[in-house]
Amino acid sequence: MTSHPTRRTVLLAGAWSLPAVSAVIATPAWAASEVRGWSVTTSRPWAYPDEVLTVRATATDDEGARRVGAPLHLSLGDPDQGVIDQPSGVTDVSGVFETTVRIRSDAAVAIGTLTVAAATGTASTAFEVRAAGVVQHDATGASTRVTALPHGRQNEVAVLENRQFPHSDLQPTGRHVFSGQVLDVDVAGQAPDTVSLVIGVRGPWRDLNGAQQQDLSELALTPGRQSVTAPQDGIVFVKNSSTDRVVELTLSGGVPHPVWVKDRTKPDEFAAQRAAWPHAPVMTLVGERAFADVQRRVVDDLDARGTAWDPADVTLRLDRVVASTCDVYGLSAAAVGIGCKYPGRVSSAARTRGAGGRSPRANGCASRSTPGRARPC
Repeated sequence: MTSHPTRRTVLLAGAWSLPAVSAVIATPAWAASEVRGWSVTTSRPWAYPDEVLTVRATATDDEGARRVGAPLHLSLGDPDQGVIDQPSGVTDVSGVFETTVRIRSDAAVAIGTLTVAAATGTASTAFEVRAAGVVQHDATGASTRVTALPHGRQNEVAVLENRQFPHSDLQPTGRHVFSGQVLDVDVAGQAPDTVSLVIGVRGPWRDLNGAQQQDLSELALTPGRQSVTAPQDGIVFVKNSSTDRVVELTLSGGVPHPVWVKDRTKPDEFAAQRAAWPHAPVMTLVGERAFADVQRRVVDDLDARGTAWDPADVTLRLDRVVASTCDVYGLSAAAVGIGCKYPGRVSSAARTRGAGGRSPRANGCASRSTPGRARPC
């Protein structure tokens, strides 16, 4: 992860504003636009939410020679699509200015525009924001496509954001396994060496591991096809510790379970999943900022008692809780420096027994002194 001053360090120093300077790796410019005197390029013509694009603006004179020290300003056509780390500056000794733009977690699927403006001219280039499927079962549930977003290492992120507890490194896959079952995993080629599978549950679950608590098991993944034998019962998660690269993978084997993904899953699709896998011990509800693994028997009990519940409403409320606590901490995905809200999700799990009926460690925002009670994250 790129080294940044932490919120705690800066706040203690009394500095309430600090520009973020990110290390930029030179990458091929695949998307570019040019006018006389200026050109602007991005490292790739498309990106998923939470991904980072390298931006390069170049200044030349009438003879085509690079101009040093040329002032410029970068802007996005839709500011809600992303955050430019350094929107203003001057070109370096090679006539180039480099920075990065991070696509926001909640960015809409659309074509975006990046513009460089200066006294001597402007130039723009287009890029595409693609939809991240997150979790997508095929028609039968035989396989599941997962988009593992670049959430870094949440222990480090917690320090940067001055939070007591980290959010979860785990991301949902919509599958679970029983000990000895085999998972076949196909990781997209050219994936970074930052992805792994995690198998298990937080705390004891009645239907898994004989209701005994087990530590989570983590298994590293490499690009290409591979098979993994489950060392224990548990929900299957994926981790991606990259700070800028999405990893796509497909899983088969084990058992699928119902998954609701905010703004993607339709009510009839979720109902069909519940009907197809009635004995799955878990359901997963995925929002933009949070996800929850809920024991199926809890939901079935609500249905049996005629208690109405809506997965869309649940994910909306989970996201609002995280958004509200970020407001308390002065964190925003639109900020840079000490106010930056880094990518990551809060994870909740309804274990069989324990204070408050859930695992405080899984929640990522629990108080050490009062297990099971939420605190600002």
